[in-house]
Amino acid sequence: MLNASGMPDFNALQNAFDRRSTAKIIIFLFDILWFNGEDVRSEPLRARRQLLHDLLEEVHNPLIRYSADFAEDPQSLVASACKMNLEGIIGKRGDAPYRSGRSNNWVKLKCNLRQEFVIAGISRNKGAKSGVRSLLLGVYDARGVLHYAGNVAPSVKASRNDAISKRIEPLKQKRAAFSVAPEPDQDRDYIWLKPELVCEVSFLEWTPSGEIRHAVFYAMREDKPARAVVKEQGAVIAGEEATPDDLRSSRERTGTRGSVFIANIKVTNPTRIVDGTSGKAKVELARYYDDISEWALPYLHNRPLTLVRAPDGINGELFFQKHSERVRIPGVEELPVELHPRHPPLLVANNAESLVGLAQMSVVELHSWNAVAPDLNHPDRVIFDLDPDPSLPWSAMLDAASLTKLVLHEIGLKSFAKTSGGKGFHIVVPLTRKQS
Repeated sequence: MLNASGMPDFNALQNAFDRRSTAKIIIFLFDILWFNGEDVRSEPLRARRQLLHDLLEEVHNPLIRYSADFAEDPQSLVASACKMNLEGIIGKRGDAPYRSGRSNNWVKLKCNLRQEFVIAGISRNKGAKSGVRSLLLGVYDARGVLHYAGNVAPSVKASRNDAISKRIEPLKQKRAAFSVAPEPDQDRDYIWLKPELVCEVSFLEWTPSGEIRHAVFYAMREDKPARAVVKEQGAVIAGEEATPDDLRSSRERTGTRGSVFIANIKVTNPTRIVDGTSGKAKVELARYYDDISEWALPYLHNRPLTLVRAPDGINGELFFQKHSERVRIPGVEELPVELHPRHPPLLVANNAESLVGLAQMSVVELHSWNAVAPDLNHPDRVIFDLDPDPSLPWSAMLDAASLTKLVLHEIGLKSFAKTSGGKGFHIVVPLTRKQS
């Protein structure tokens, strides 16, 4: 389940299961083990994910999605995940076959320490006959011995707390399941439980005595058996140097003569520098276009393009291109010539392959028409391009954009401001396609 901001919401997922309201649950697919009756587990992960991606290209269901991967260094990915308040990321070897269970071929890189714990007891206020003050947590070791790991308050809604209490009642037992049971505080009673329930908890750190500090209850976990809960070991990434193979997406493979294939499009001279200031290379531009395709393509679909190419880098000679001319751009489609009579066919980029093809041709800017094929005579938007004089302060641009928006509002037009690729604003006004 995703929240209004498009972020994963584990509590919403749990509520959906509790209410048997699962119609809006989104499934993200990250691997494929069998295909048309053939066992593909021995294939490397990169090949399996490419197969999965190609299959899902034919699936047009918003509830079934491909779990994308990112060709960046682990440090920056974890930092981005933490800024987005995500739990972390999973790192996997692209050349590894599938193996069930835990292995060194995949690691969890977490923003905060967070894992599952077995609930083997609860605490109550001294003398109370009901209620849950805290959950007593444990983890198993390699020998199957349950060790006490601390406690956490189940900070959930009252209705959820009641549901936890009902599940706890039939699990009561006289003896503690922990190898060494904790002693209750003077104002508490401990009730021991059969170690069958599992919850997920975030916390600051493990103490030398094997307990967790500053624990925060996250959710009950119905999908994990209690006997599988162990103390998780974090992966150390600080100071590790990423190799070129580590930075490759599963949609990328090496070609001949130093070339690279991304989304099945051949990128030649991948190390050629596009931006001398930042040192960014052509292959990085292609990876970026591939990464943003999910968000860019809805705004590019069937819109004719004017391209700015930089074959010698952005500091070299730039030139515009509207048509295929003598060289076809990989993945890019041509519109029927009758849509724009007396001109060569116009170009459109309607899939991720076409965006990578544009990077292969050193395209650094994409300017899309305000009309969508096949009706190019009736635009569905108008854009006011506000570019400042170099001597103007940024505050003047803010005033100009605000004034433009106010004027448009006065004549009944909704507008949306976005930063342009240069240094100003684009004021975008949607139209009803009645104007020519």
